[in-house]
Amino acid sequence: GIQPPASFPFFSAPALRLIVNADNNVHVFEYPNKTLATAEAAKVAPAGTPVGSTQITWVSPPRFYTKDTIIVLYVGTDAAVIGALAAVLGPPFAGAK
Repeated sequence: GIQPPASFPFFSAPALRLIVNADNNVHVFEYPNKTLATAEAAKVAPAGTPVGSTQITWVSPPRFYTKDTIIVLYVGTDAAVIGALAAVLGPPFAGAK
């Protein structure tokens, strides 16, 4: 489902929450063009925090991916989810590698 904007105030696009492998949340932020997605991705520090001016304490290692007009955030350690995201999107651009 769509997450409220307050859930991820550091990105301008709403988050679409996908549940993968029963209990892993993957959040997808879709932008109208690649230029805006790239600008938003540039807000993310290499370690995954801060994002813009927002300092975040993640409950598990974050991984940020980007491709074309989307940014994908996965906070977790499930190897199957990480592998699937990397296969489709390439390696994370920020957060845990």
